[in-house]
Amino acid sequence: MPAPSAHVSTRLPFTTTMIKLPDDDADAGPSGASSSQVEPLAVDPGHPEEPPPEFTPYEAEYFTTSSGNIISHDPHLNTDGEALYRFLLATQDVPL
Repeated sequence: MPAPSAHVSTRLPFTTTMIKLPDDDADAGPSGASSSQVEPLAVDPGHPEEPPPEFTPYEAEYFTTSSGNIISHDPHLNTDGEALYRFLLATQDVPL
C-alpha cells in the first residue's frame, strides 16, 4: 500500500489593501452643496409625475392539436420571461 501523500496548498497569502476615502459630510451632497439644494435624481422637474401605462397581458398566438397539445411559434415568448410565464399559466390544464 503506497504511503499517503502530503497535501500542499497552492493558494497565495491573502493580502488586504485599505483605501482612505474623504470623510463623509452628512450635510454635503456629491459636489459639496447642501442637501437642501440638491434635487433627487428620480424626479424630472420639467414633467409632473405621470402614472405608468395600464398593464395589459401579452396575448401569444397558439393552436391546439387534435391530441390536445398546445403549440406556439410566437417569438415574443422566447424573449419575454414574464409573457412566457403568463402564457403557461393561462394554458395549463386544471386537474379534476
